[in-house]
Amino acid sequence: MAAIDSKYRQHLGQDLYLFDSTFNGNAYVHVRKLVNQNIPTKDGISLTLQRCNELSMSLPFLEDALIRIEQNGDTFYTRHLGGNWHVTVQSGFNRVDIRKFWFSEGATELRATRKGVSLTFEQFRELKNGLRMLDSFVPELSHIVPCYSIPYHDVSSCAECTPK
Repeated sequence: MAAIDSKYRQHLGQDLYLFDSTFNGNAYVHVRKLVNQNIPTKDGISLTLQRCNELSMSLPFLEDALIRIEQNGDTFYTRHLGGNWHVTVQSGFNRVDIRKFWFSEGATELRATRKGVSLTFEQFRELKNGLRMLDSFVPELSHIVPCYSIPYHDVSSCAECTPK
């Protein structure tokens, strides 16, 4: 793989980084392992700006969930980011999981796929700080309007809200 060309990059811990990129004219935000701090691997995730915006909006709730877990409280928090991507925190795991889910045929519950990233609480807090900084480098993020907030939005036919 080629070296990344990004406006912003933040080390989250171990070999994991938060960075932006553009591919085929579309902007993405990655949480991904890099080799030699510059060459992306397959280990990680790429989020559209809309999904990144949803993740950013969930930060206060995720932080509250982490604090409850750190105080030995019982908690479960999940948020749909769009396109069957979810961020989840739950007692007993001490991780923040950002993962793609799917419905198997005949199933009534979503199932997790291998596509995703599992962050320690320290890595999550670095991610939280990085997402706040990212707005300065990727100004398009501040103009994202969630599809569900658009008047007359048909959630049932929206690929982000109700993916197949």
